[in-house]
Amino acid sequence: MRVSAEKHAPQDGDSSLPCYDWQRSYEWNYNHAPSPLTVDEKPVAGTWNYCGLPVGSPLGIAAGPLLNGRWVLYYASLGFDVLTYKTVRSRARASYPLPNLQPVFAGRVAARVKDAHGRKLFDGERRGIAGDAIREAALDQIRLFARVIGEHQLKLRMVGVGGIATAQNVRAQLAAGSHAVQFGTAAMLDPQVGLKIRGELASG
Repeated sequence: MRVSAEKHAPQDGDSSLPCYDWQRSYEWNYNHAPSPLTVDEKPVAGTWNYCGLPVGSPLGIAAGPLLNGRWVLYYASLGFDVLTYKTVRSRARASYPLPNLQPVFAGRVAARVKDAHGRKLFDGERRGIAGDAIREAALDQIRLFARVIGEHQLKLRMVGVGGIATAQNVRAQLAAGSHAVQFGTAAMLDPQVGLKIRGELASG
């Protein structure tokens, strides 16, 4: 369940590839995962690793778009190297009804959400906010923790997430102290975003 901090209803990117259908239920998307593709991935300059394992790039996918193993394989075939599978719960629980990608105005990373008629969504629980509106807040958090990690000489690495959608966003996160970055909303709306960014990073 993602809450998109955008002004208008989410729009699919210019990708012709299958993507998460925000107008359908979570269950429908779970059962209609696309098949992995064979594509030309541009190499990303540098040496990258994650949890001690070599990876081809610092680009990843946060848990949101990865509903099951088939979705993981699909995005892994599209230029993403650091993928986080969905949380495994101790017991089954039905997902919330539509909407499951809700545009909102927000300037924070979590908030209670209402629809256009003032009705509380998601049982009135605070939901994570995603997209453009949290980009700067996410960068500020990375800078803050990078400073703390440096001051205390901690052996920690950070994965940046929040409003990342372009090569410029990726560079900003890495410069702020992220070891890798993960996409959410941008990858849900345009599965080719990773391939596009790899191309930009490869060309400098």
